[in-house]
Amino acid sequence: MSKKKKRKSTVSQPVLQKSQTNFFTGHPNWSAATILFLLLIIFYYPIVFENKTMLPPDRLTSLSYQTFVNDAMEDGIYPLWNPYIFSGLPSYASLSPAPLRGPLVFINIIDSAINFFVIGLNDLIGLTPFMRILLNYLIFGLLVYLLLKSFKVNRYACLFAAIAVLFVPQYVAFTSYGHNTKFLTLALIPLI
Repeated sequence: MSKKKKRKSTVSQPVLQKSQTNFFTGHPNWSAATILFLLLIIFYYPIVFENKTMLPPDRLTSLSYQTFVNDAMEDGIYPLWNPYIFSGLPSYASLSPAPLRGPLVFINIIDSAINFFVIGLNDLIGLTPFMRILLNYLIFGLLVYLLLKSFKVNRYACLFAAIAVLFVPQYVAFTSYGHNTKFLTLALIPLI
């Protein structure tokens, strides 16, 4: 009897292929920032590009404080109380226009840096004043995205959460009604 020939098993070696990566898979953080920015631009298009504005009544009220504060400072008095609205309202630490002393100077340095950046962009591109608020929206969305990513959440879920939190009606209403300081504070909460 003849021996059976052993067949050589041909184990197919996997062919190494060049990985197909595009910008979105290669740079997930930058792509998330781009998507968030584009969605914000689309949502606030009339305000950003058509020079329209949201003119809430609370914004007009805060402008009325400025006269009282300036008059008090000219008289050498630091205004702690504004007696002319709501039967009296504290003006110190109320985030309404107040003179700069103590911790307000530090806040003004950060605010001035953001203003300098936005004003520089305005000189180059011709942007509206709302871009400062839009920049804070973008920072808020990115910080939510990065916070969830630090918890090892799927990047698509992180992006979805960042988009969802940007368009929560309450947060949109903050800027619509002139409560920008509430939104600026809210934008930094993911850093905690």
